[in-house]
Amino acid sequence: TAHWKSGHKGKVKGQCELSAAPPPAAPTPQAVRATATEPHHARCSGSYESKQAVGFGDGKYEYYPNGEALGSGTFGSVWKCTRRSDHKIFAAKKIDLKRGRISLTSIENECKILGLLEHGNIIKYVDRSIDDNWAWIVMEFAPGKSITKTLDERAGPFTEDEAKPIFKELCAAVHYLHCDRNPSFIHRDIKPDNITIERDPGTGAVSLKLVDFGIAKRPES
Repeated sequence: TAHWKSGHKGKVKGQCELSAAPPPAAPTPQAVRATATEPHHARCSGSYESKQAVGFGDGKYEYYPNGEALGSGTFGSVWKCTRRSDHKIFAAKKIDLKRGRISLTSIENECKILGLLEHGNIIKYVDRSIDDNWAWIVMEFAPGKSITKTLDERAGPFTEDEAKPIFKELCAAVHYLHCDRNPSFIHRDIKPDNITIERDPGTGAVSLKLVDFGIAKRPES
């Protein structure tokens, strides 16, 4: 059994704390001061099995990372996380704002574009959380692996029969972005790292998701 308790440490908004039952004893003043000064990324990347997992969230929903890293990119890393209200699993892109490598405008743009997209082969936007140090973009959890990782784990490249359904689903995603939407969008970073695939072991059917819309834009912008 686990006990949730709301809390605010430092400047983090809407964070939550998960403690294993029974609730821990009240911390000493020294421990409180140490926790308050601890970097937020250290408190957010702990595993689910740890005694305390501090989450994130603005407003209605709160999430906590499960300690499983799903991938990393130019501007951030992606973590598996759970929504407090219903224990549903999501993927959350974690961006360090202190590095200054990406602006809040760019993050807002990614969230806005993802929120407008509705296609089975494009990762779905769910939520976001932004404070002074960190931004989290919450998306649906796609259980597949990137094409890069899939090929790394194989003995060789895809066969033609294996590649055909992958390419077909990727083309469907791109066609939706370029032709079926008004306004249309261009991804601008389609590569094996940004394409996840999952193959049904029984039927062999492929499920593909195009991810990471960090530099996507409208053609005329």
